[in-house]
Amino acid sequence: MKIKSIKLENFAKYSHIEVSFDKNITYLIGNNGAGKTTLGLDAIWFLFQGIAEKSSKGNNPFVAERFRFIGENGASAKGEMVLVDETKGTKIKVTRKLTKDGTSVSFESLDKGLILNQEWLNDLFNVFLISPRSFLSLDSKKQAEMLGIDTSKFDTELESLMSEHTYINRELKSIGTVEEVLPVDEVDIESLIETKNNMVRFNTNQTSLEQNITRNKEKLKLCELELNELIRQEEEIKQKIDKLKNKVNTGQKYIASLPQPEKLRNMEQIDNEIKEATQNNNKNITYQNYLQQKQKHTQKLTELNNNKKKQSEIIKNRIDYIRSKKLPFDNLEINENGELLLSGKPIKEQYFATGELLKIVPVLISSLNPELKYVFIQQFNLLDEKQQKIVEEYLVGKGFQLVAEIVGEKEVEN
Repeated sequence: MKIKSIKLENFAKYSHIEVSFDKNITYLIGNNGAGKTTLGLDAIWFLFQGIAEKSSKGNNPFVAERFRFIGENGASAKGEMVLVDETKGTKIKVTRKLTKDGTSVSFESLDKGLILNQEWLNDLFNVFLISPRSFLSLDSKKQAEMLGIDTSKFDTELESLMSEHTYINRELKSIGTVEEVLPVDEVDIESLIETKNNMVRFNTNQTSLEQNITRNKEKLKLCELELNELIRQEEEIKQKIDKLKNKVNTGQKYIASLPQPEKLRNMEQIDNEIKEATQNNNKNITYQNYLQQKQKHTQKLTELNNNKKKQSEIIKNRIDYIRSKKLPFDNLEINENGELLLSGKPIKEQYFATGELLKIVPVLISSLNPELKYVFIQQFNLLDEKQQKIVEEYLVGKGFQLVAEIVGEKEVEN
């Protein structure tokens, strides 16, 4: 789709002008302020999208105050544009009226199969195609977004995984080297202590029994001594002797009835077992700590490997996503910040010659919308004649319709 002609009435500084564009190259020649950009860029933008102070409803209007583009010859301005579809051989006339309150658009075409409305114009129009310099003024990330490439989802996920990777790696380093510890079974010290306590209680009880017997033996001994003394005084204390004999007999029977203590148990072995069990259990604790550290270490290594796999998957998905856009140059790429690069460099004048950029940007933008082939090149005479010819031949060879702005009064050949 190319622009055959435009007509403006009371638009900006033009009270009335009609221009026919060559299908290949048209030069707009005049001094600064003569209205070249108004004709080649502003008017085209107005005819496609209108003029407004902000965008709305999916339109991308020329952002300005409307009254500034209404001339002195009335309360409104009007523009007409004839588009030619070279593949179908059809012509479409677009008429747009501008008032201070808004714009209105109408269409004429012999092709009744076309649905002509503002949405149709929106599909054709891309401001960066008709004005490559506008594309160059964007930062590299905005350039990628204008091509419909938004890698922020992948970049956010990748950044999150890389942060997680750093955190996991930091945890792994904090664990340090995990040295192997031989396994040791835990011993029930409480059971051993309980056994010892039972033995202590047993020995205490036996000692008490022994002491009880000893006390009673001492008492019996006293009785025996007293008995012997009384026997010597038998005549005098016969009654007392008999009484004491009974007492002695009773005491002997009582002592005989008392339970006899067993031999005291040796606690040296159980003490050694408790000591060994304590040492053993300390080794068991060391071993359990080793197993926990080893598990944490293994888990963190697994997390680290999974994180790397996820990063690789996201990087692959990101590359597949970018490739799905079918960009026109093989050396185009989107870096990790979502910025558009060509041969590893931003598409900016400080990295590429102006002539190169004038060839690159139209082809790049037209990959989004290959229908409209109109390109307005501002300050074309800043290029030398050799570069002008290279740009012209390249873009015309790609099927573009060039409108080149040249500052000056001298006519251009052909």
